[in-house]
Amino acid sequence: MLKDLSFEEIPKFFEELAMKDTGRFQLSRIYGMAKSFLEQREKEESIEKLIVKDYRSVVNTTIISEDLAIVEAEVRLNKGKETAFYPVVDNKFFNESRSTFDEALLLGFCRKYSGERCDSAIFNMLRMDLYMNRTVDEN
Repeated sequence: MLKDLSFEEIPKFFEELAMKDTGRFQLSRIYGMAKSFLEQREKEESIEKLIVKDYRSVVNTTIISEDLAIVEAEVRLNKGKETAFYPVVDNKFFNESRSTFDEALLLGFCRKYSGERCDSAIFNMLRMDLYMNRTVDEN
């Protein structure tokens, strides 16, 4: 609702809200939402600082948990651009990307729980299941 108000209407909205019976409760909810949005954005910015380089720019950051995030970045290679997904584990950036969000998430889980790069094997097993379904459908 606030996004529909003009800059001049916002102070009036808050003044009127404070005068209502449930206004203080609504104001505290608005404050809580704004505070949690700000905290979320601060976390995203601290993660994005790890990724940004002169040839990489962040498109989107998805925080999965307190210690795992996936960052979608646009990477400039030669004269072209490509989208890459980077996992960030415990605020550590591994200079290793994947072409899809799912693959990056899998790599992030492997780094988080075992510290090893076992994502390719797991992803290939998942793809094998899709391959088996496709061969059954063809017969």
